[in-house]
Amino acid sequence: MINDIIRDYFAMFRIGNLRKNNLATFFAFYFIGMTLCGPFLSHTEIFWRVVTVQFAVFAPIAFSYFSVLAHPIRLPKMMYLCPMQPDERRKYIYGSYYFRIGVHMLPGVLGVCTAVVYSYCDIFSVIEMLLNDLTVALLISREQEAGGIVIGDIIFVIAILSSMIQVGIIGDDKPDMGMKAVLFAVFCLVQLPLEIRHLKSAGKQLQAAVSFENAIH
Repeated sequence: MINDIIRDYFAMFRIGNLRKNNLATFFAFYFIGMTLCGPFLSHTEIFWRVVTVQFAVFAPIAFSYFSVLAHPIRLPKMMYLCPMQPDERRKYIYGSYYFRIGVHMLPGVLGVCTAVVYSYCDIFSVIEMLLNDLTVALLISREQEAGGIVIGDIIFVIAILSSMIQVGIIGDDKPDMGMKAVLFAVFCLVQLPLEIRHLKSAGKQLQAAVSFENAIH
């Protein structure tokens, strides 16, 4: 089963699986974030350190969002023709989702480690950046979200903005503790409630995907 999950994950990782509007959203937010965070670190004397920290913080979030758009929660079309028991479908669907989260978090952890080396990063910033990575890693495909408000895009935007501020904080040898407190409050009062709501929707999508009848519609 795990071999099928890994093979199908990489097989579906194609730009052709993305809708143009989603892809445009991804690139727009990513490059805006990379551009706007530059002034925060403009005082840094070593430019390559600035670029390294920016890439380490933003690239994992961008990769996760790109992967989310490319991997909706459903069985591959070829598996519709395979006789599978509900338990087998459940293992595949849930296993694929958990595997995807693990793949998303790996570059996030590596990015945080890189930021620690090349900036003034403390434990609070490490936790905040990992939480931003996790909130995006847990997203489901936009096309599967119900309701008029696309919660996943809101979570992604907040994560980008929060990471922008974090890049500015860890680029200063005298970090602003008040700003760190504000970011933590935003996470607790805004990001976390949105993420809980989104995970409830993701749980319903996982359950629906297990049902063959629901998956083919």
